[in-house]
Amino acid sequence: MSDGPGTLQPLLYRPLLASALREDLGAAGDLTTDAVVDDDAAASGQIVARAPGRVAGVDIAVATFALLDGDVTVERCAVDGTEIAAGTVLA
Repeated sequence: MSDGPGTLQPLLYRPLLASALREDLGAAGDLTTDAVVDDDAAASGQIVARAPGRVAGVDIAVATFALLDGDVTVERCAVDGTEIAAGTVLA
């Protein structure tokens, strides 16, 4: 995460992320995933830009994954504010 001027501090957005996840998952959690995915399963994926533009929200996306799984590892491939082409891997 960058610490430059205008950087959104995690203290400001983490509570909102947690609230949104609580709303989405509810008290029961994700029943479908719990039923079909082993507890020790691992996966990998990419966040890829569908269109050209300016990157925004990579740190927030990473924070969301971390709230769901504290052991998640993310490689950031783009920095907020960067101009990118369609198909660019962001993380």
